[in-house]
Amino acid sequence: MGRRPESEESGDRPAWKTFEGRQTLKSMEPALAAGFFIGGSVLRFAHRLTRPALFTALGVGLGFSLTAVPNVELVTATIFLAGFILGPAKGLAVGAATECLYSLLNPYGLAAPPLLAAQVLSMAVTGLAGGLFWKKRPLKGRFLPLRLGLTGFVCTLLFDVLTTLSFIPINHFTGKQLAASVALGAWFYVVHLTGNTGIFSVLLPAVIRRADALGTADFQTMRRVEWDS
Repeated sequence: MGRRPESEESGDRPAWKTFEGRQTLKSMEPALAAGFFIGGSVLRFAHRLTRPALFTALGVGLGFSLTAVPNVELVTATIFLAGFILGPAKGLAVGAATECLYSLLNPYGLAAPPLLAAQVLSMAVTGLAGGLFWKKRPLKGRFLPLRLGLTGFVCTLLFDVLTTLSFIPINHFTGKQLAASVALGAWFYVVHLTGNTGIFSVLLPAVIRRADALGTADFQTMRRVEWDS
């Protein structure tokens, strides 16, 4: 039998199986490897940002949803929960980002720098506290609501103290003027402290236990992955 024409033989094979095609693919290997590396890095970076961004958006949204109710808010609890699930570092970042965005988007205007710094610092500490509160799985125990309530009280007290002290550089308050301001706003401090203590001791344990009941393995795996990333 006669040999088939070369053009016919090459026409029966895909381009990547020909000598020229293999050479082209080989020359493209560095570019393909770089593309896969960059693409994978972008995806990993996006994955690491997804949950912190969701908690930040949730905190800002809840902050605006209760602006009509003086000193009753869910922002502190949301940031604390972010730290619990995502770990101390991401909790700190969520706290700082939430307060910055809330202030930037506030229709009443951006907070004065000393006040903004106090808000960001206190909420960053709250997110950090959420990450440090449990290093294992303390979802059981009759003292859990009490521990959470005490933590919420301390985090809220820190916020109130720092934001009140920020009035000194803003309004050039003297000690007597600051004391008078605290006395006049005592009712608002009581409402804020009481409200957050209740939210931390009643709502947070229910949310965390519900999430755990829906899928203990998945919930704990998510925490471990987020903490290690």
